[in-house]
Amino acid sequence: MSLPPPAGLRRILLLIAIWLAGTVLATATVYEAVTVVAGQVTAQRSAGLSPSDLDQASRRLSPSPSSLTPASPTPTSDRSPSPAPPSTAPVPAAPATSSPGATPPPPARTFGLVGGTAEVSCRGNVASLDWATPNSGFSVETGSSDSGTQVEVRFRSDAHESRLEAWCSGGQVQGSVREEAT
Repeated sequence: MSLPPPAGLRRILLLIAIWLAGTVLATATVYEAVTVVAGQVTAQRSAGLSPSDLDQASRRLSPSPSSLTPASPTPTSDRSPSPAPPSTAPVPAAPATSSPGATPPPPARTFGLVGGTAEVSCRGNVASLDWATPNSGFSVETGSSDSGTQVEVRFRSDAHESRLEAWCSGGQVQGSVREEAT
């Protein structure tokens, strides 16, 4: 014959069962929370570039925005409906979302020289050096005229000098490049 377990043993077994149930519940809750957070992080990473990042990248790779201005329709005195004239102006590849009242970026041009790469932009007839990056083995020197109408960039090495003079004409960047062995 077996005797029923003492009341103290029943109490200990009940406490162990409650502890195990709580541990399983806590583990399941933490697992679900980690899964949700990991899904959100992965979704954010796969979102790609923001509209402002895309806008900056397209400015560096595409012609200046002023050359992409679509033609406006011409008014007619005839009141009868007529088809719209075909437009031959290219459509700019810009992000669909744009903040209202945002000013277009200044026209910019990137120059690739033997000694490095530089980007110059125009604000009216004032030339501005955006950046200049020397190639390996070259150093860079930059300068501009007192009135700001011209920018000069020199990439120098022991054996070569690349020189860029850039200015703005009609709101567009113009430039002269000279490559010389030293």
